[in-house]
Amino acid sequence: MGTIDRLRSTLIETRGTLKILPNLPWVLPQTKWNGGRILADNAKKYGSRPALAYLEERYTWKQYNDKANQYADFLRKQGIGKGDVVALVMDNRPDFLFAFMGINKLRAVSAMINTNLTGKALTHAINIGGPKAVLVGNEHTEAVKAIEGDLENIDLKKDMWVQLENGQGDSAGYRVINDEVAASATREHSTKDNMPSTAERMCFIYTSGTTGLPKAAVITNQRWLMAGLAFGKTLHDAKASDTIYVALPLYHSSAQFGGVGATLATGASLALRRKFSASNFWSDVRSFGATRFMYIGELCRYLLNHPVQPGERDHKLKIGVGNGLRPDIWETFQDRFGVPTMREFYGATEGNAPLFNIEGRPGKVGRLRPGQVIVNCDPATGDIIRNSQ
Repeated sequence: MGTIDRLRSTLIETRGTLKILPNLPWVLPQTKWNGGRILADNAKKYGSRPALAYLEERYTWKQYNDKANQYADFLRKQGIGKGDVVALVMDNRPDFLFAFMGINKLRAVSAMINTNLTGKALTHAINIGGPKAVLVGNEHTEAVKAIEGDLENIDLKKDMWVQLENGQGDSAGYRVINDEVAASATREHSTKDNMPSTAERMCFIYTSGTTGLPKAAVITNQRWLMAGLAFGKTLHDAKASDTIYVALPLYHSSAQFGGVGATLATGASLALRRKFSASNFWSDVRSFGATRFMYIGELCRYLLNHPVQPGERDHKLKIGVGNGLRPDIWETFQDRFGVPTMREFYGATEGNAPLFNIEGRPGKVGRLRPGQVIVNCDPATGDIIRNSQ
């Protein structure tokens, strides 16, 4: 890394750190913050500004918060409270976020189930979180129905709920909650005597299961908020006037930290797609007016390999944030689609030493931060390979 690159990176990082400083109370140990409380603050601060877009649906910050409060009110009436776990089995759509934030407002915990799981893996993922209830989108009732006999401590009549998208779909005989949620109160659930803590668990995000069954990584409010601030104010460098486009699954950390958390931290709007589509990517970006987007893995290669589309350079995108953008296509991607800046990060949901390529240097995953070192490890055991030092 040259001196100019290092200086540029340091300046960008310093600016990002300075932008985060006003929000430092969000991430200090034992302070009284969580995502639900920040959502309520955003509803007061931004009110009628756009907060969430999906297909033809649009929600302001006030509407987003009201919907989350309705879920919180419904869940409270079902006996969900501080520390209780609710498993979420739902694709990307607004009700996922309304439920997720409603759960957080009650100081309860969301178990974010990978919706690609079936059979034994799905059973394990739900059971390992020890949920008090399971909230299923109608798009996944069939998969849940197939394993219902193996679910532990779940009363199928009382604790298995289905949210029908647009009020339509197969409930598989489970309790449909659309009308109950819609009739619930929009009042806030945090009071001076019932404030959250940054130390409390916010959610479980599961590992991919490549080395056995998926494992639940515990994400505290502090970790979630710190990641949201880092992504929103440094990597995305977003403002309330920006829109971050996310087609990655909400059950995983990239969409959570770089999408949901980043928009809450900055007031930017979140634009959602249920699942990534190379053929619809650029039309989505245009229709949502997106200025930032999240990617992972080979998503950018899929876009590059797709036939040229009319208007694929007719967009407002300024920054792409993600990981896995290979150096052999980095600049080709930027040149073809006209995206000025791509920023990589490296890290694991359950890890504690992320790296960031703030300056957008092609092929780089980041630079070492204070206290970080790189060591050689045995790939089979993970043991550090030591030398005389």
